[in-house]
Amino acid sequence: MHSAGLVEGLSSQPGLPCQGQLLDVALGTYAWIHLLVSGPARDEGSLEVWLHHVDAVEPEWLHPGGPDHVPTVVRVPVSRPEPLTAVRLPESTDLRVHSVTLVPWPSDDTSGNAVPVDLSAHLNCVGIEPKERPGRGAFNIWHNTFPIEELPRPGSITVVGGVSFRFPAADGTRPDNLRCRGQRIELPSSRVDWLHLLAAAERRTEDVVTVHYADGTTRPQWLRVSDFWPETPSRFGELPAFRTSAMLYPNHVDSRMPPVIWHQRVPVAVRDGVVAVTLPDNPAVHVFAMTAVHGDTVSR
Repeated sequence: MHSAGLVEGLSSQPGLPCQGQLLDVALGTYAWIHLLVSGPARDEGSLEVWLHHVDAVEPEWLHPGGPDHVPTVVRVPVSRPEPLTAVRLPESTDLRVHSVTLVPWPSDDTSGNAVPVDLSAHLNCVGIEPKERPGRGAFNIWHNTFPIEELPRPGSITVVGGVSFRFPAADGTRPDNLRCRGQRIELPSSRVDWLHLLAAAERRTEDVVTVHYADGTTRPQWLRVSDFWPETPSRFGELPAFRTSAMLYPNHVDSRMPPVIWHQRVPVAVRDGVVAVTLPDNPAVHVFAMTAVHGDTVSR
């Protein structure tokens, strides 16, 4: 994988104190920003780096944590798959940046090591039903649901954006998605770069998930999911995984309302020793499937 330098002349001591500087970057689509940083040792604690895209500005977490004043490489994810134009450093003058490197997404279709996560014990909402529905579904307060006939076969492995997911065993009578209420999800791999989700939200939602590590530490990462309604396009750069031709209501099928399930990704900036992730307590967010991926060469 090729990398592109971001700022010239930062490799010399003592480095650049972080004072909220805006650093222009070569316009491009990137997966990670690698920063060589030094500062006081931190057991936990996160700072925000603001990423400027062509049409959006979003924060991402910077997780320092190296030895006291020893330059250490940390990763800042670029979750939005849209061209990046600039990066604003955090305001933390005890943190110094010695070099910054951009890691682009590759052009090939490799998907790294993808392991579907078992969500069956956490499913708590019926959001998929046959068009001739029994009326048990309640994705939202209007009891809308997605038509089962237009989604992957229940319980099957489906590939979206080069990533394999296990689709829930939906039948219209049992829970097929996870409405986020702070569930802790154990992960099948101790090394994770990205958590890929098939998800939808009752309104566009931006919230925090907590990644848990074997040593007892935790770190936050952003979970952003756009609205499932057809009038609202992707707010956070996700790609549509499935858009059905109609939305189901308790007593009719509305073909003017084609809802969407999004393919979104959550970064895991510190990738080693991962044991679990805790979802936000935000019932507007629904997760149908999750896959843990190790490898920077995941296709979007």
